Amino acid sequence: MNKIIISKKVLFREFIGKRFIAINSIFSLAIAGILISTIIVYGQTQARETIAALQQNVPRAQLIYNNHKYDMSPFIFVNNGNLNKIQFPTLAYNNAKLRLQEGSKISFQFNKQPIGLDAFVVDYDGDIPSLHALSRAGPNTFEVKGPQGFYNLEIHALFPDGQYTSHTILADFVGRTFNDGLASQLQESCDAPIKLQVTGVEASNQKDMTGATTVLDNNLGTVWSADKAIDIMSSARKHGLVDNFVNKNSWIQLDLGKERSLCSIGIAYDNGDRSVSFFTVQTSMDGIQFRKLGNAQSTPINAGGSLYSFPDLPYTARYIRITNLGDIMGAPPSIAEVIAVGK
Repeated sequence: MNKIIISKKVLFREFIGKRFIAINSIFSLAIAGILISTIIVYGQTQARETIAALQQNVPRAQLIYNNHKYDMSPFIFVNNGNLNKIQFPTLAYNNAKLRLQEGSKISFQFNKQPIGLDAFVVDYDGDIPSLHALSRAGPNTFEVKGPQGFYNLEIHALFPDGQYTSHTILADFVGRTFNDGLASQLQESCDAPIKLQVTGVEASNQKDMTGATTVLDNNLGTVWSADKAIDIMSSARKHGLVDNFVNKNSWIQLDLGKERSLCSIGIAYDNGDRSVSFFTVQTSMDGIQFRKLGNAQSTPINAGGSLYSFPDLPYTARYIRITNLGDIMGAPPSIAEVIAVGK
């Protein structure tokens, strides 16, 4: 495969362009080139002994499924304000040795207890990185539900001493059969979604008067930024990664003009390849009463955008609110682009 270099502005222009869903094969090669280049950079900039030293300090994580334990590989490790990319998630999908059944429960065990934990099914091999949040069934337990096929299972954990990790394991996610009596009622399909038109955007606590509309200008060089940072550690110690006072934090809100079926949210953070942003997504029919879809964290896989979906999607809504819960590096939230995907 040829290595292709592409700027982040070009990358996200494809992310937000008219061909957002039906992206051509050239873009797929570009993404693959970026991933290969990233791996090369890892090898060039961080010596093996440095990585080995880092891994000695990384909290260990195991997946527990059907009474069996599976070691998970560290990907992102933040310690003392330094973000490190330890090991790129596995992309050799045909080599997955773990099969996870839809509807089953999985849990996670660490060598030290996190104060916040979220789990995702992640596609790093697609045209755009996508993260599907799993439903929580307990403090460290989640229900397997979402995309089917070969994907990375990824957990994001925050620890009392300020460390943050993401760990991954490759798995084959399989669905229920319709003759086993366990099949759930079919949800509205999100096959072949489109980029939804946004008729208005507003924000709270913005840093300057450039306006929140910059998140719609197809330009990664312009950002909406809040006027203050949130201390993610203080918030996490009080509430975990779920902020009970989410509406008091800085937010940015899209108005779709009318009720639409929402399938996922695309977000590109400024300098998104060098930090981890924590956020909550809410929806509303009237712009007054909001319903929480879930929490997520950005993945610093590249400088472009990522797609995020949640267990209750697709869901009908007119307004979409993204609320800042904090940045792992302590910076104010700065969002370059946002899109809504649905029907």
